[in-house]
Amino acid sequence: MRNLFISILLLASLNTHSAIAATFDFISYADKDANNDGHHEWGYENFSVTEDNITLNATGLHWKNNKWQQAYAYLDKGKAGMGVCKVVNSNNQCNPSSDDNVTYREALVLGFDQTVKLDTVLFQNGKHKSNFRGNFGLSILTNNQWSNWELFSLQHIFNSELVGNAFAFYNPNKSNKNSKQFYIETLTVSSVLRTASNQSATVPTPGTLVLLLVGLAGFTLNNKKAIFAKECV
Repeated sequence: MRNLFISILLLASLNTHSAIAATFDFISYADKDANNDGHHEWGYENFSVTEDNITLNATGLHWKNNKWQQAYAYLDKGKAGMGVCKVVNSNNQCNPSSDDNVTYREALVLGFDQTVKLDTVLFQNGKHKSNFRGNFGLSILTNNQWSNWELFSLQHIFNSELVGNAFAFYNPNKSNKNSKQFYIETLTVSSVLRTASNQSATVPTPGTLVLLLVGLAGFTLNNKKAIFAKECV
């Protein structure tokens, strides 16, 4: 009996793994580490970075003429983070400069090279502050299909246990108020271990993300509101 118990423990230990957690600090990429990691304050058609063996790929989109169109994922300095810019100049700077956060009908799409659990997202508003009055839409990519948009309360700190290969953060707020616009300041995810028969996918490319987002039922948000955000203290 004792040997059987030990065998069960050994078998359990072989099937138990520690999930990898990775933090993507967009403020650090734009501000502190710009001279060291090669990231700068500018627009990226395809922003890619790896932390703790998890690779993130970011792109921007905006809704125009009843369809998604390519935009830029934009790193903004000054303790802001990552937003979206529709047009950049020859120096990769947002034009106009005020369009460097996630404004009305823009979406910031963050894809990963594996299935991850969204642990924490910290936002900054359009003035690089932490007070908000608006909402945001969230769609999650799983099994190459995007979920319908769901509306959430936009707060400074965002805690969840949502799982997928990519997450689209959409701004539905028809307002130019800073409290209803946002950057993503910091994002923490944990890897979700998968079996050999269900291997993780590659990072979705910007073009793939656009095609996949076309599969969404327009940009209409569900009326259902799920409040799982907490105000930062």
